[in-house]
Amino acid sequence: MTDEQWNKALISQVGDVAGFDRAELVVNYLRGAMINSDDANKHSGDVQMYYQFSYALTHLMGHSEKRIPTKLEFSAWLSANNRVHYQQKMYKTVA
Repeated sequence: MTDEQWNKALISQVGDVAGFDRAELVVNYLRGAMINSDDANKHSGDVQMYYQFSYALTHLMGHSEKRIPTKLEFSAWLSANNRVHYQQKMYKTVA
């Protein structure tokens, strides 16, 4: 499955909304957001950044009535992700 197919399938799972090519809108938004984040030296653990991206993506996909994860939920997710990456790094160092 290509990245484009994966993106379209994921957006379809969230729920298609007639009107615009939502997959293209999301891809273009993410590309711009990645460039802006890099230019601004944003840290990958910035909870506010994920919260803002979630809000924007929800609206771009036409689902503004849906609740997005809270900052606390993003913080917990980032913490869990960091623990996994740290453990993987430690495992590779030991092995």
